[in-house]
Amino acid sequence: MNDKMNQKASVLVVDDDKDMTDTLSDILLDMKYHVETANNGLEAIEKIKKHAFDTVLLDLKMPG
Repeated sequence: MNDKMNQKASVLVVDDDKDMTDTLSDILLDMKYHVETANNGLEAIEKIKKHAFDTVLLDLKMPG
């Protein structure tokens, strides 16, 4: 089987609530996803410039 098919998706979790990013990150990591977090929109944009994510979980109301 293709190695790419065995890999889980990469997820960027963006929220200004650290407890929320920590909780979502822990859940996704337990499911073996590659997870990165950002605390605001500007930080998320910088991470997206460096890495292509399969999914972004985004809080709609936050600074930056």
